[in-house]
Amino acid sequence: MKNRDYRKIKMLIEQEIASGNLNDLKKLSDFLNEQIALYKEPDKELYTRDIEGNERFDILGLALIEFLTVPTYGLKFFRNDLVNAIKKIKNLKRPVLVFDSIGIGKTILLQEKGIGARTIGKYEHALNQYGYSLNQPLSKEQIEQFKIYQKKFIV
Repeated sequence: MKNRDYRKIKMLIEQEIASGNLNDLKKLSDFLNEQIALYKEPDKELYTRDIEGNERFDILGLALIEFLTVPTYGLKFFRNDLVNAIKKIKNLKRPVLVFDSIGIGKTILLQEKGIGARTIGKYEHALNQYGYSLNQPLSKEQIEQFKIYQKKFIV
């Protein structure tokens, strides 16, 4: 919320209190709670598992460059270097998926040209939001489940 918006809302509340009209304040409270709920809802997607307990394989199936283009991750300058480094390390001929970077290791990536600790830290933070890590590889069970997911949903 911008400071200007806050001041307007505060002014309206003070006017309603002065007039003694508490019904409008109740309506305003309900409206604000609805607005807050709208912004909290997407946060549920930040966990590895959804409500039914299913793994978030949709994140693993994303092309890494697509995953890194989300503005909140702050990797707008070095994402191509990161993708190219993982492609080189894994010797991939296809586009690099987020799946390819899980468990690769921070120290291995830091050895690549054009990749610094800050870039690695930001990418690790982005992965951590979904319950994944550069240093912790997926279990065999997760890998098998991801392969099944790919066959079903990724063409």
